[in-house]
Amino acid sequence: MELKPTRYEGRREERGFAVEDHNSTVNQDIKRKFVSREVYGCFTQEVEYILSRWDYNDAPFSYDDVEHLYMPYCTDCGEGYINFSQEEDEDGFPIYVCDDCGRRYSEDDYRDLDTQEAEIYEWWAVSGFLAKKLAARGECVIDGPCAWYWGRCTTGQAILLDYVISCICEEMGILDGQPNSWAKLPA
Repeated sequence: MELKPTRYEGRREERGFAVEDHNSTVNQDIKRKFVSREVYGCFTQEVEYILSRWDYNDAPFSYDDVEHLYMPYCTDCGEGYINFSQEEDEDGFPIYVCDDCGRRYSEDDYRDLDTQEAEIYEWWAVSGFLAKKLAARGECVIDGPCAWYWGRCTTGQAILLDYVISCICEEMGILDGQPNSWAKLPA
């Protein structure tokens, strides 16, 4: 099976992830099941209203509660907002690797990078499981008093087509041809 090149080609294959087509018909069905189980509904209006009341004492959360609202961006590739993978060097110290160009940053250098605010288009209520997976991938999330909210920085397409959802499903091994594939599960 020949793999299509991806920007993550080397590191992803080393970790054992090598799904050929995240958006095949079978994988779209799997991701649709995953999204219907883990995403509860769109709460953009409610979350935006609460965030607009940040200066009142009755607001259950504020912008200070949004994880990953400000994200560092790589100084080498200049692509703006990007994701970083956390790895360890040979001495066990954390390093951060730009997923776009592969530049490696020490923990101190990573903290010194310039940041920019994420552009959130929609807020979705999600399960705690998905919120933690999203946060681990640098997505904006709020741990609200009654629900977890995901600040989606994409709009105009089905959530199942978001790259972060494909990565989470691939990491879980539930896509077609993976060990825990949901391909044979009933709809």
